[in-house]
Amino acid sequence: MTDPYYRMFPREWDDLTSCLSLREEAGLLQLCNAAFIAGGKLIDEAETDRALAARCRVSPRRWQAIKARLFDTGLIEIIDGQLQPGAILGPRGRRPISAEERAAVEAECGGACVYCGTTEGPFEIDHVIPVARGGRHHRRNFALACQPCNRRKGAKTPEEWLQ
Repeated sequence: MTDPYYRMFPREWDDLTSCLSLREEAGLLQLCNAAFIAGGKLIDEAETDRALAARCRVSPRRWQAIKARLFDTGLIEIIDGQLQPGAILGPRGRRPISAEERAAVEAECGGACVYCGTTEGPFEIDHVIPVARGGRHHRRNFALACQPCNRRKGAKTPEEWLQ
């Protein structure tokens, strides 16, 4: 039997949605629920738009404004032609880290491992708070790590691993 629930992380939700109006946040929640029910992806964007506008009790035009705001904040995205929650849920599997995200993480980390400081690769993108421990598959949770550090860290938080 498939788990009828998905995990939500209230602190992260609050952090990521603090810039949204209540209607925008409600729209995002409805989108997350619909994506979960659909197995992680919402294939028919037009039908999804009509259904989400109705679920959010807003006009289709208002839903389009809400959806545009959610795109602008990166909280929803289109991957392989399918509308999906972006930063919040990572529903049923992770999307690949894009070249742009990887380049941004490398730049933020100065091209060095965040754990040992080496500038010698190979490098990997680490989930600072491991997904297995409630961390999200989102750029705010990515860091550059050399392969040996990333492998040794595994599913530990930085605090646990560096002790």
